[in-house]
Amino acid sequence: MGSARGVPLARMPESGEPQMTTQPAPESTLCVFPWAHLFVDPVGVLTTCCVGEPNADVDEDGALIRAGQKDAIARHWRSPRMRAVRQEMAAGRRHRVCDACWRAEARGLTSYRQCANDMGFDAPQPGEDCPPPKVQFVDLRLGNACNLKCRMCIPYSSKLLIPEYRELQVRVLIETDAGGPVVVDVELPHAATRSEIPPRIAAL
Repeated sequence: MGSARGVPLARMPESGEPQMTTQPAPESTLCVFPWAHLFVDPVGVLTTCCVGEPNADVDEDGALIRAGQKDAIARHWRSPRMRAVRQEMAAGRRHRVCDACWRAEARGLTSYRQCANDMGFDAPQPGEDCPPPKVQFVDLRLGNACNLKCRMCIPYSSKLLIPEYRELQVRVLIETDAGGPVVVDVELPHAATRSEIPPRIAAL
């Protein structure tokens, strides 16, 4: 696929606020991940990647997709969201699912999209909005059982951090589909109890 860094996504004016270009060239919007990557978060949500929109995906019938369900990978691969992401990228448009990368690039940072494009995966073929699954990179984060407690991590990904978060009286912020924040305990609830709460986590 080659590097995706040839066309700048934004410029920084004197005001300090990034101004997005209106019609970026396709190479500035393409990311190989929607064609080559499978990501599952700690509560079984399948989405584009670890920095993509965390809301649970739905299939063509509108049913929530969770890891462990029958044909979950195939349903996710051909879901309306995944197809729309591929279509928008191929057309040179930025899909909102990938806002984290667009914001990073607008500030002159290297985004996960740019890193992905430099990993050497097979390039997507023109017009393939729903190709047969050809997963080349798998990122499975099945639960928060972990024998590490890295400083940059949170209880959502490592339960060993729960005692320290409790000691510091830190809670975890979860953004819900309803738009309002819900403050919950740092314990990771069972996936079955939070199908309606796709988490984007930020330590407070």
